[in-house]
Amino acid sequence: DEAMGHAALTLAAVLLERGLPGEAEEQAQRSIRAYERCGLAIGRIRAMVNLAAIAGTRGKVEEAERLCREAVAEARERGARLALEEALLRLAALLVQTGRWSATHEALTDAARIALEDARARSAAIAVAHLALTEGLTGRPRAARRQARAAIRLARASLPALEPQAWRALALAHRIA
Repeated sequence: DEAMGHAALTLAAVLLERGLPGEAEEQAQRSIRAYERCGLAIGRIRAMVNLAAIAGTRGKVEEAERLCREAVAEARERGARLALEEALLRLAALLVQTGRWSATHEALTDAARIALEDARARSAAIAVAHLALTEGLTGRPRAARRQARAAIRLARASLPALEPQAWRALALAHRIA
């Protein structure tokens, strides 16, 4: 069942990326059931985050946020730091859509802290780059510049595809200064 959960979760992510949310949801639900049967709570949490992404894609923002918040709460309770980080990043993306900037900032700060503490440079680059953009969009140029410079270094070292976004965050910070 564990292998089935992993396979279904991966397939759900691929299907969502290919623009097939209906099929993706079916696979995400399948992964949740498989993880529940084998008792792998962390897998179930990650599958919930995947379901939240699917709901968000379909415009069901309230459902997506509820799923993310449930995943965050359970991951915190279980000390599942990777799952928590993933849930926080997904939650932050949803919060941006609804314009809740302080909550977005909080989620990104937590995700960045966890990623840095656990030496996951790619995740840290993503969280810090998004944090830099959030700082810029909320009118904090100094913090935005600091975060953007850190995001550029992290992206260059671990996720080069993200580097242009980090540079855009730095440009934004300079424009609002």
